[in-house]
Amino acid sequence: MLTPYRPDLETLSDETLLFAKTASQCTEILLCQNPEFYALQQDIQQMLSDSHHIPLCEEHNDVMYHFLQDTHYPKGVYRRCNAQYYRAAIPDWEILFSVADFDEILGESVYLSGVTHCETNPNRALLFLSPQGSDAAYTLEFDFIDKKIVENGFHFPCGKNHIAWRDKDSLWVCPAFDERHLTHSGYPREVWLFHRGDSFETAKPVFQAAPNVVGVDAWRYLDTQGKDLDIICVNHGFFTPEYFVVDKNDEPVALPLPDGAELCGVLGGFLLLRLQKTWKRTKQTHKQGSLIAVKFAKGQLLESFVLFNPQDKQSLQIVETSRHFVLIYYLDNVSGCLKSWQLNEGGAWREVAAPQVTAKTIELTDQPLGGDVFYFLAEDAINPPVLYLWDAGCDELSVIRRRRAVFDLENIELKQDTATSQDGTAIPYFWCGKQANPNTPTIVLVYGGFGENTLPNYQEILGKHWLELGGAIVFACVRGGGELGVDWHYAAQREHKYKAVEDLVAVIDDIQHKNLTTPAKTAVQGGSNGALIAAAAMCQIPQKMAAVVAEVPLADMLHYTQFGAGASWIDEYGEPSDTNIQAALQRLSPIAQLDNVAGDLPAILITTDLADDRVTPIHAMKLYAKLTEKHANALLYLNESGGHDGNTSLNTAAKNTAVVIQFLQRQLAMSS
Repeated sequence: MLTPYRPDLETLSDETLLFAKTASQCTEILLCQNPEFYALQQDIQQMLSDSHHIPLCEEHNDVMYHFLQDTHYPKGVYRRCNAQYYRAAIPDWEILFSVADFDEILGESVYLSGVTHCETNPNRALLFLSPQGSDAAYTLEFDFIDKKIVENGFHFPCGKNHIAWRDKDSLWVCPAFDERHLTHSGYPREVWLFHRGDSFETAKPVFQAAPNVVGVDAWRYLDTQGKDLDIICVNHGFFTPEYFVVDKNDEPVALPLPDGAELCGVLGGFLLLRLQKTWKRTKQTHKQGSLIAVKFAKGQLLESFVLFNPQDKQSLQIVETSRHFVLIYYLDNVSGCLKSWQLNEGGAWREVAAPQVTAKTIELTDQPLGGDVFYFLAEDAINPPVLYLWDAGCDELSVIRRRRAVFDLENIELKQDTATSQDGTAIPYFWCGKQANPNTPTIVLVYGGFGENTLPNYQEILGKHWLELGGAIVFACVRGGGELGVDWHYAAQREHKYKAVEDLVAVIDDIQHKNLTTPAKTAVQGGSNGALIAAAAMCQIPQKMAAVVAEVPLADMLHYTQFGAGASWIDEYGEPSDTNIQAALQRLSPIAQLDNVAGDLPAILITTDLADDRVTPIHAMKLYAKLTEKHANALLYLNESGGHDGNTSLNTAAKNTAVVIQFLQRQLAMSS
């Protein structure tokens, strides 16, 4: 076994760390040490542990598996029950393991970042346990019958590894726990085939990529019609994959896919491709954003069939397969829809009627292997989630669970509107609240990057502690996201990234022009890339907002490739050393733009996490330090667990949420 390697965050000097921790302690004193905050935190904690939450499960061999966090198990437990009892709403839960028990075994505080069942032996699974919630994780093989770690099983040190089952006795392993394994972005660049009992001395190296790619991954696609494929994916950039098929001799063979195509499933010898660019074939042209089924045989791409051809304002989101069907979730004018196709025995595709549900947001939650059953969740900002089961084989739709309403909906409505950006583009947004007036405290939520969406999902906590109290929430669907398709994302990439900021400014201008709120009652909130867009907008129109919440932010865009996983995002932001990109990044970067801001800045709360090994806390600390130089009303709140995605205990999650709400309520003079 190679010497374990655990990549640390960029070194923070003792002085810098002391500066940040002192600032965070001041934030705690200001926001957290009062009866009002304690009551808020306790209420949020009770809401997070409410037993009426819908347990979203994975089904394997008629058994439902679920991860639960509540007040009794703040780190969580993994449990299972009989599928029939689950569907009948009388689950007989059996606890398989408690996450807290692994702290002593691994010698540090860990959180569950994933469970991957072996489809050919679902009583065995790989557990991924991340220290303090970081992206890096330990891998342990676990037996659900004996309820213990498998002795001499598949176990790997902590790292940003990609590890997947090949069959019950072999794995695809892309290791990231030794310096020799890593790309410049800190992700794996090697692919190994491990059989049970192997070490690195006996396992088979299958592939090695150059260190300047983002990373590699490998997995087995289980085709329910018997044509399984082992796939290696080399990510040259965040959106530029290259695929290989592993042949019977365990040799990688290039898969001749069109440039930018995303492989998102296999069925009956067909590859399901989501096209990021237009694909011109000899006799066919498939436009970008389409879902294409391509026959694959003897290493060749044969006939292709268009399954989904997006129309104006349509955007493919998720693709799932069953034994005979493909089900997709797509957006139509930022509203959730479903479509489905059946693959007949002769290899012909036909569209079949898919469930018609009314929901702004749909999530395909599970598709058990071997059958034709799909689980999906439907919701919007004010309508609680409903879990459906659709049996595609007999076209039967059942409601499995309904989440009860947790806040008073009286006079609260959800409306869709548009703002006009600087270049004339119509920017959709959703407004949610009671009858609006200029005194309505309003939070504008934004992301605007990497093709990810800002959708009006059910607002459980903000519903009770914001909407009920007369506040409003705006969901800004700015460019850079994927709400309106591939072009919507591409329109705010690289040198055009600032379009996302212009779009956010347009939404803020629009809601204020329509007297839905005023600058003194406007706050902007975003996380990660969304925090970057929010802080950049603050630099442009500080007079139009009273508060900003920047959670785990990017902030220093002229040097972002030097920190954490920054080198992996060049596809999105561009290379800072490229002179053609520098001016755009200078315009985007809050660290650079703060020098140009005249007058007062709005109050800003910056949150970060010491365990964040993706967007490291260096960005947040730099932003806070720059704001203190300008004597701005800035607060820094530092977490020690959660990582970039907030993977932490229920208690800590409740406190973190309460800090943000308390800040916003105070800055916008919200009466609680």
